[in-house]
Amino acid sequence: AGALWVARLERRDALVPDWLIVSAIVLLAVVAVATPPKGSNDLWSYVMYGRVLSVHHANPWVQAPSRFASDPFLARVSLGWRSTRSVYGPVFVSFAAVVAMVARSSALVARLCIQGAMAGAVVGALLLIKRATRSNAAVLWLGLQPVVWMSGVNGGHNDSLVGLAVLGAAMLAHRRRATTVGIVLGLAALTKLTALLALVGIAPWMLTVHGRTEARRVVVACGAVVVAGIALAPASIGVLLSSNHNVSRASTWNLLNTYLVPVHVRAHGG
Repeated sequence: AGALWVARLERRDALVPDWLIVSAIVLLAVVAVATPPKGSNDLWSYVMYGRVLSVHHANPWVQAPSRFASDPFLARVSLGWRSTRSVYGPVFVSFAAVVAMVARSSALVARLCIQGAMAGAVVGALLLIKRATRSNAAVLWLGLQPVVWMSGVNGGHNDSLVGLAVLGAAMLAHRRRATTVGIVLGLAALTKLTALLALVGIAPWMLTVHGRTEARRVVVACGAVVVAGIALAPASIGVLLSSNHNVSRASTWNLLNTYLVPVHVRAHGG
């Protein structure tokens, strides 16, 4: 409510000085990174996937974390996900492997690396928004959102990286940088496959505004990056495509299923 109120006031007249905005965002980032994750243990799944690759020299799309029972980080992974292979693309798993190598046996260093990267992604998105809009209201509207800092940064979720990539691609599309747009979206998809949904919006927009050639360049560049990534990690594609069987407890569909679907229908798998 406060973020909405401040953003609305800021749209009418510039009231909040830049130094105060920067100070508030820096404070939120520091608190979110300094605090252990509260609402989710996904961060530790990321670390384990990285350790499977860099420490145990195994394939995280083939071997689940539970195969490495002696690993000291396994106990930090939520019980329901210990037997789940990586559902993330090779770009993000490679990043997680680097984190695992840097952190070694330190859980604190691993956590700070993941959370710090997500904080950097959010700050990067805020800088892009400021540059594109010249609007403090826009920066405040995103920068003061509790979910951004609680889930995206404190929870260490890689959606922050995907969001930054999609935002950057949208801004590049305005500049008619079609090939670069495709590359950025391809890298985002190799982080999390759902990033390809952005292509559904950007490609038709490029077709309408800049013509068929530019739209084709976006699609071809994105496809080439994704194919190259899958070629380097072929086992990843099978897990990514089968991940529709994995439903997070935090999913909106679970809420709908719980409160809207009759019990006897759920019991029979309807």
